[in-house]
Order: sequence, then C-alpha cells, then structure tokens
Amino acid sequence: MATRIALRHVSRRFSSSGKVLGEEEKAAENVYIKKTEQEKLQKLARKGPKPEETPVDAKPSSATPSSSASSSAGASTEKVSTDKNRNYAVIAGVVTVFGALGWYLKSDISRDLEDYKNTRLLKLVSVRNNKQAAEMDNGTRREVVVSALQFACSDDVSTNIATAERLVRAAHGKGANIILIQELFEGYYFCQAQREDFFKRAKPYKGHPTIVRMQMLAKELGVVIPVSFFEEANNAHYNSIAIIDADGTDLGLYRKSHIPDGPGYQEKFYFNPGDTGFKVFQTKFAKIGIAICWDQWFPEAARAMVLQGAEILFYPTAIGTEPQDDGLDSRDHWRRVMQGHAGANLVPLVASNRIGKEIIETEHGSSGITFYGNSFIAGPTGEIVASANDKEEAVLIASFDLDKIKSKRYGWGVFRDRRPELYKVLLTLDGSNPSL
Repeated sequence: MATRIALRHVSRRFSSSGKVLGEEEKAAENVYIKKTEQEKLQKLARKGPKPEETPVDAKPSSATPSSSASSSAGASTEKVSTDKNRNYAVIAGVVTVFGALGWYLKSDISRDLEDYKNTRLLKLVSVRNNKQAAEMDNGTRREVVVSALQFACSDDVSTNIATAERLVRAAHGKGANIILIQELFEGYYFCQAQREDFFKRAKPYKGHPTIVRMQMLAKELGVVIPVSFFEEANNAHYNSIAIIDADGTDLGLYRKSHIPDGPGYQEKFYFNPGDTGFKVFQTKFAKIGIAICWDQWFPEAARAMVLQGAEILFYPTAIGTEPQDDGLDSRDHWRRVMQGHAGANLVPLVASNRIGKEIIETEHGSSGITFYGNSFIAGPTGEIVASANDKEEAVLIASFDLDKIKSKRYGWGVFRDRRPELYKVLLTLDGSNPSL
C-alpha cells in the first residue's frame, strides 16, 4: 500500500531530466501524505469499538426492591464510570495503534520514495548513456564525457583493483564514456628501487588478470577503460597500457616510449623502451591517443598522436616529490606542459595521477615519494575544466563536443600551415645533421 501511495506522488518530485524539484513540490508531497494518513485514521475511528455483550449465563439478582434500587443506582454509576474508563482505554489504544500505524506508513512511504528516487536516477543515467551511444552510432552527435580518476595505492593488488573498479563505477554514474586510471595502479610505484624481486610484478599481456577484469567491467558499463600494467614479454619488460573498448574488446597495446632514469624514478632498470610507436585507437566514443607519464613532457608525442587523428589525449601518470631535493615541486610545471599540448593541438587532454606517500626499501635504505595528485582535464585551448587537489581521492568529469572542437581546430589553421619538410632536424639528437 505504501508503495502505491509513493508511486502516486513521486513523479511530482522529478522534472523531465530526473532532477529533484524545489521545496514547494516537497511540501505539497508531505501535505498529501499527511492528508492520506488522516483520512485512513478517520475511517477507522468512525467504526468505533464493538458494543459490550451481555453474558449468557447471567442470573437475576434476589435482593429486595429497595436494596435492589439502591444497588441498581450504585451499579449504574459504577457501570458509567467503568464504561468511561473502558472507552478512555479503547480511545487511548486506538490512538496508540493509529499513531504507530501512521509512523509506520510514513516511514514506509519515505523508504519507498527514496528507493524510487534512486532507481529512477540510475535508469536516467542508463537511458542517457544508451541514447548518447545510439546518437553517436547514427552520426548525429559527437559529445563525449571523459573522466580522470585519482586515488592512493596500497601495495596489495586486489585492494587497488577494487578501488579502481569502485571509482570507475562512480565515473560511469556521472555519465562518463572514457575513464582514465592512473599509471601502474596495481601497487606501489616500485621504481624508487632497483630490486630484482620486483620483476615478479610483471605479467604477460595476453590473459593478464587485471586486463580481463577491466574488460568485463567495461562491457558491463559500456565505457572505455585504458589499463596500465607492468608487461612481461619473453625476456623484455615494458611499461604498457591496454585500451579496452566499451564492449569489452581489447583494441591493442601501447608501450611507453620515453623511459626516465633519476633518483626515485629508476624506470630504466625495469622497462625496455617501447617499440609500438605512438598510436591512436578508434573507440566507440572517440579516436584517442594515449601516452604514459614521462611521455607527457615531449611535445613531439602529442603532435604525433593528433596528426594520426587523435581527438582526445590521455596521460596516466605517477609523479610526486623528488627524493634528492625536498624543495623541488614540479606540479605546476607538469600541468602547464600538458596544457600546452592541448592548446597547441586544439584537443582536450586528460591526466590522471596518484596521491599518498609510498615508502620503498631500496639497496641504499628507505626511499619515499609523496605523490601530488592534481589530476586534471584540459580543454582544447589548454584551459583547465576540472581539477583535483594533492590529497583527496577524486573522480573528475568533463564533457566535450568533438565536432565543435574539430571545426575550431580546422579554422585555427595550425595543421593547415605546418611545414614538415622543415622539421627534419627533429629526427636528430643534436640538430647538427638534419639531412640524416
């Protein structure tokens, strides 16, 4: 019954877009619920208590007329008093019962309303995503919602994967189509040390359990998920990322091209330079380019991906303090460089970084890095449209009209006016022999 009552009112709480309406509508709803409860109570009260029945085995009194009259008067008075008390007790009982019933109905209605609201909102998100995907399939719309995740990693693989999945679901709940998880999120950033036992963290690309799990998640939610992992390929090892499409299909692999080697970031000990070259991937929602961490400092990488048609750039990252210099803080520099990539190529850019302090035992003792987060999403002129801080978990969301951005990119002329024949010097290390 409470469910039926709730269903009669709840539609007035939502607009056509599924948002909760204002206080006036809420007040009207409460008045209606109270009125319904009062009507039910009045109907039950009008029935009244059952009349008292005379006992079948009652015997007439043998008292004298006078004493009988006296007794009758006393009995009558006593009966009236008893009836009054009985009526008061009945009324009190009815009030108590109806009060409890009213409280129960109100609580039940509130629960039903809340359940209905949550179900309605989930359905609206699903309908919106399905509609958006259908419009993209029909070529009638090119608006894409991207997300960058940010969280602190433990050194337990299952815990980190569960956290990543929870945040992917949260991003999907906000309407995200393409969701970026940070670099090497399965555990601590182990490259602070040069330890042979850390090679055990690497696994082959095919059948990798984290990739398989994310394939299932991507298919369930209908979202694109790039998955960063430590790859073992025979006797080689790579810092790699697999791109999972919205139907769970593995679209392929990118291997990190630029490998850093410095205090706290000794990646050359573990990773071979990537051999895939810069690639783009045609996903359900957009053509995307993905590079990894140190790659983000090189404008050539961003330009190479956009030249191949990338409409959005993604950079999973693990960067923080410098163990050799506590006073060095690169966060603003790090962000500005990528904002430049977005602006120079007129494409949106998504960067995901981790947070938290991680301590690794090295061959020289303990080493610690505090990862500074500051994950962000930049628009096609380099403007920051969404940003996280350096301490808190985050799910960033931004929406872009890719057709509108494409028109601006064409109109700006940076790709029209390029002079590739003059850029041969970029094929050298020192710029001294550009003819090679």
